[in-house]
Amino acid sequence: MKDEKMTKKQLVEELAGLRKRVEKLKDFEAQLTKADEELKRFKEQIRIIFERAPDALVLIDREGNMIDRNAAAEKLSGYKREDVIGENILELGVIDLAEAPVIREMLKRNFEGKSAGPEEFVIKRKDGSNVTLEAKSFPVNLGGRDLALCILHDMGEKKQDEKRLLRLNHAFLNLGPDFDANIQLLTVTCGELLGATCALYNRFEDGMLYSAGRWETPGDYNPWDKPNGHICYDVIKRGPDAGIYMVKNLQDTRYMETDPNVSRYGLKTYLGHPVKCCETAIGSLCVVFNKDVELNENDFLIIEIIAAAIGIEEDRKHAAITLGESEARYRLLAENATDTIWTTDLDFNFTYTSPAIERLRGYTSDELKSSRIEEIMTPESFEICKKALLEEIEHVRTSPEDSSTTRTLEIQLYKKDGSKIWAEVTAKLLRDGEGRPAGIVGVTRDISKRKKIQEELEKSEEKYRLLIENVDHLVVKVDTEGRFLFVSPSYCTTFGKTEEELLGKSFMPLVHEDDREETAEAMEKLLEPPHRCYIEQRAMTIDGWRWFAWTDTAILDEKGDVTSIIGVGKDVTERKAAEEALRESEERFRNLMEYIPGVSIRAYKTDGTVVYWNKASEILYGYKAHEAVGKNLRDLILPEDMTPQFERMLKKGSRVTKSGEFFPPQEVAFRHKNGSAVPVYTIRTAVYIKGKDPLLFCIDVDLSERKRAEEALRKRAGVEAMLAEIAADIIVCSDPDGVINEVLSKMGYNMEVDRAYLFMFRDGKKFMDNTHEWVLPGVRSHKADLQNLPSERFPWWMEKLESGENIVITDLLKMPCEAIGEKEIPGAQDVQSVLIVPLYISGRLAGFIGFDDVRKPRKWQEEDVRALRVAADILGAAFTAHKFEKHA
Repeated sequence: MKDEKMTKKQLVEELAGLRKRVEKLKDFEAQLTKADEELKRFKEQIRIIFERAPDALVLIDREGNMIDRNAAAEKLSGYKREDVIGENILELGVIDLAEAPVIREMLKRNFEGKSAGPEEFVIKRKDGSNVTLEAKSFPVNLGGRDLALCILHDMGEKKQDEKRLLRLNHAFLNLGPDFDANIQLLTVTCGELLGATCALYNRFEDGMLYSAGRWETPGDYNPWDKPNGHICYDVIKRGPDAGIYMVKNLQDTRYMETDPNVSRYGLKTYLGHPVKCCETAIGSLCVVFNKDVELNENDFLIIEIIAAAIGIEEDRKHAAITLGESEARYRLLAENATDTIWTTDLDFNFTYTSPAIERLRGYTSDELKSSRIEEIMTPESFEICKKALLEEIEHVRTSPEDSSTTRTLEIQLYKKDGSKIWAEVTAKLLRDGEGRPAGIVGVTRDISKRKKIQEELEKSEEKYRLLIENVDHLVVKVDTEGRFLFVSPSYCTTFGKTEEELLGKSFMPLVHEDDREETAEAMEKLLEPPHRCYIEQRAMTIDGWRWFAWTDTAILDEKGDVTSIIGVGKDVTERKAAEEALRESEERFRNLMEYIPGVSIRAYKTDGTVVYWNKASEILYGYKAHEAVGKNLRDLILPEDMTPQFERMLKKGSRVTKSGEFFPPQEVAFRHKNGSAVPVYTIRTAVYIKGKDPLLFCIDVDLSERKRAEEALRKRAGVEAMLAEIAADIIVCSDPDGVINEVLSKMGYNMEVDRAYLFMFRDGKKFMDNTHEWVLPGVRSHKADLQNLPSERFPWWMEKLESGENIVITDLLKMPCEAIGEKEIPGAQDVQSVLIVPLYISGRLAGFIGFDDVRKPRKWQEEDVRALRVAADILGAAFTAHKFEKHA
């Protein structure tokens, strides 16, 4: 019985153990199922990554057969997947036979378990075009099968980006002291780098958009325009930190109607970025294209960097304009300047501070006098000031005759509320009658905003520096002594040395002896702002002496000290040789001044036959060079009344025996191709070439703008006199209706319009009446038809008048759709153009005064608007003063 009980117990225990093992097996089976699902998901993720990789991926077996490829490889080569899977990669005709050994060697390394590359080679696409690739390959094992994974990267875009970055760097290095010239250079650089149809920097000033920077603008482009509706104005309104604004298919957007340049020049794509000055958006840098284009992140980064650079130029220009140094107004300046002017004794006790100190730091002058210097600035700044004072005192002791030295320091000051600000302090020692130091005079300026701008610029420069550091040229990093900290593989290959041989060694022994002094000077300049330099030098490479162009940028620590230098180099030996060979011919070419803007240069024989006609002559006179060369000047631009003078000049020129004989310069009017007169200032000289007939050269400067300006001044003077006469008439008027009609008559004749009129509102502006009208002889009057008009018929008109806006309509047919009522009546009167300004009596809208042109559309000028506005103000003042009480 005892054995039987033990057997049952054992059976129960064994059964319990079996149950536990069954549970474990179930858990293990669940884990296997889960692992299988995870493996399937992982394979699917790998497949998605493989297919969506931006670079071309290709799997190749030991025999060189293509096992698989992704979508990027199909796009890169142009071949469908089914065309190449299973085919030998070297037998497809894609790879040049000369490149085959490189491919075989890469595959050999892969199947030895090693990675290979990068290697650069060219393949032929299905459409016959070539594409340069960078190839890397790695051994992989898929399903127990050894394969090679090749990664192919298109080098075309990278090489293009390299060129653009070097061009951008060159532009930055060529920035000078002239703000406007720098802005023009940056605008040109932006247009060239982005391959645009046109590039503009449009600045918003005086209520207008002005193209302060222009590249490749059409000949009829007007740099001034009203802002409303322009794309660039929308960019400016978006704010200083809005970033990139890109519009495609411009023909299908509202800008086709609102921005005149879109339709006029057939623009299709726009890319713009705001430009800011003093933290405010003041302009827009833009490039436009007359075709649909695709732009990438590098394009966006380039326009962002250049817009920031233009903003810095605007800040510099703004700062320069605001400075004043007039001694006659020194006290006024001291009391009212935004900068703080102060004096102290040699113990830093303040003896005078201007009122600006309260705006700067919150202290009054009296409060500051009782403060110790250590309490108003940070300890670090106090040490800087103390050191500077001791140095200046020592300088006075050793150079007592030098009393003009000043010191400029950047320090941090405490405000009254405990916060800190950055300030720029410019100071010098005051001396007593015996020339000994007696105190300090200085000016303190808040530069917190400037510091912020510098930080933003440094961020932009960091982005730019990262791009430069990744360009596949020669790249090195050296310390301030010129010792290598990093060398790129391309540098090692070029100079035939290993990293171990170069790191820690100076680069100077590799430089040609004749170029070392210039190189050392360039390295010294890197220690000072802007911490960049460009130099060309010869260096001993594995192939002998070669020329290299280096762009060097200093790396700064938090204190602004240079810690190392990044250099990007390019072999320019062939370019230097070509420059030397072409220098003489380029000099002759430059002397011809083919493309001098606005200066016409022509040459002709002593019988008047044209032999040279530059681009400016084409623009000025309308004849292309091929139309003018070979023709006689008499048949092109010479007026009949100048023929005798021209004949005398030809006769004198035929007797020339040496060059440089000038004829008296004069102002003349030549004839344009369209028959109009072209006023110019002309200078003529004879050139004698030994063994050949003399040539006569004419240099003409276009005076059209000056003539137009003189005519505009004359017209403006006439308008001013007319307005003064109107004001005088109103002062002594006894017949209001007669005076109003006289005002309209004088305005109509002087402004050369077809109709001038006055409308008055009544019954709380519910109705309007044409109370007075003047029309040009031959133009029909409509005054009788324009009485008791309900104002509600003209909602668009009334909205503008209520807001005090002028109504300027160049072409009635192009009025907005909502102005239906406003089109109806003028259209029935054959009106082409309308100009209307509101009339105010005692500060309230009481009517309007306007002009019509019925013969043709008219582009109203600012002078037209201003004159009509002044006339309305004069009449409104007369109404307000009860001169015309019965008409009000």
